[in-house]
Amino acid sequence: MAYYANQIDYDLAKSSNPNADVRLYTPGATLSTGDYYLGNANGINLNGAQALTGADRNATNTLFNQASSAKTVQSTPDIQSKIDALKQAQIAQNVAALSAKRDTSLSNLATEKAAIEPQYYKDRNTAATTNAIQAKNFAEYMAQRNGGNADQGVSNQATIADNVALQGGLNSLNTQEQAAYDTNARDVTNVNNSYASDLASAQANAEATALQNTIDQMNADRTYALNKASTDASVASTNADTEYTRLQIAGYPSEQAAKMAQAAATLTGTNLSNDYQKLVNAGYPAQQAAELAQKAASAASSYANISQGNQQLAISQQNANNNALNDITSNLNNAYVTKDATTGSVAINPALQSAIISMYSSGQLSKANANKLLTMYGFSQLS
Repeated sequence: MAYYANQIDYDLAKSSNPNADVRLYTPGATLSTGDYYLGNANGINLNGAQALTGADRNATNTLFNQASSAKTVQSTPDIQSKIDALKQAQIAQNVAALSAKRDTSLSNLATEKAAIEPQYYKDRNTAATTNAIQAKNFAEYMAQRNGGNADQGVSNQATIADNVALQGGLNSLNTQEQAAYDTNARDVTNVNNSYASDLASAQANAEATALQNTIDQMNADRTYALNKASTDASVASTNADTEYTRLQIAGYPSEQAAKMAQAAATLTGTNLSNDYQKLVNAGYPAQQAAELAQKAASAASSYANISQGNQQLAISQQNANNNALNDITSNLNNAYVTKDATTGSVAINPALQSAIISMYSSGQLSKANANKLLTMYGFSQLS
């Protein structure tokens, strides 16, 4: 999954989310299902990709931020892709080295093969020349003897013997030449077989190394997740204790404070676990998923603390309002209400109504509190 955009939208997207896989669209680029095109896609062959198009470029960038934050960040390659890339690089390096070694050996053997025929052609000519010289010398020797028919018979036998010797020598040279060709061919076969064997071994070693690296990374992720869970549990416990102390200081009864602190810790832990699992299922590496889940939990905890603080502030403000109203009521009773000590009857000075309205007009009382007092003392409420 990748995001494609023209230069302006590309720059906006990169500045908003540098980690997202945003690519500069060029004519002819191939998009596919799962990809996104940022902005107006008229004339673009989406090929199953989606267009993210807002009312303007800023709106399009907002859609991009929402999409890129909800999906796996592709430009931060996971560990497995790095392991695979390393494996391919090792294989390519081995292929290059082995190919160079093979090509050098084959070149040397080709040079040796090219020298075989000229060498044995020369050897055959030498043998024939030597035989001719020997026959000539023998003929001259026999001519000097002038031995008649008997010498002629000897000469013929010598010629036959020379021819047999020459043919034997040539046959031997032919056999040696073929043996040289056969040896060269075997050497070529051995070089190619050795190359194939070494290449297979190098590829197998690269695969084994990649597998071991994957196993090591899985173990590292598992260890990190376990350590992270242990640390989070310890932090959650500490936070629960801190929250309990804060709630007690804020005036909550001990039992209620304990329940609220425990509920907050449980909620944080549950959300952390759920978020972590969702991120792992979405394809995030364990370490990155744990870090993102922790950030989400911290943000949720901060929001909960703010909400709880606002609630406590509202309670404090309500208590302050009630205390102020009680003080005003006490002062009004002292000034405008009398009670007969003998009969117990209560007399309210009619001026009390004007006093309450005056306090409302001057801002000392809210309309709600003014109406509350007017009703309590039997007067009509403000309209």
